Amino acid sequence: MTDLLLRGARVPGRDAPVDIAVDDGRIVAIGAADQDARETLDCAGDAVIPGLIEPHLHLDKALLDAQEPNVDGTLRDGQLRRHLC
Repeated sequence: MTDLLLRGARVPGRDAPVDIAVDDGRIVAIGAADQDARETLDCAGDAVIPGLIEPHLHLDKALLDAQEPNVDGTLRDGQLRRHLC
C-alpha cells in the first residue's frame, strides 16, 4: 500500500493519462496502478508538474520571450539581448 495515488494524471511524454504512486514523499511508480493507497486523488486528466522550487523568474531571461528569441539558447545570450535592446 502506498501513501498517495494520483489517478488519471497527464505527464509529459505520455499520450494517455497515467496513475502515479507516491510513497514516503517519492514517486515509486508511473503507469496503471493496481494497488491501494492511503489517499487517492482523481486528477481527471489534469497535468501533473514538478513542484516549483523557485517561482520567481524573468520571462526574458528564462528564454520565454517570443518577441526577442534567444538564438544562442543560453541564459547569457538572453541577458545580453535584453540589455542591448
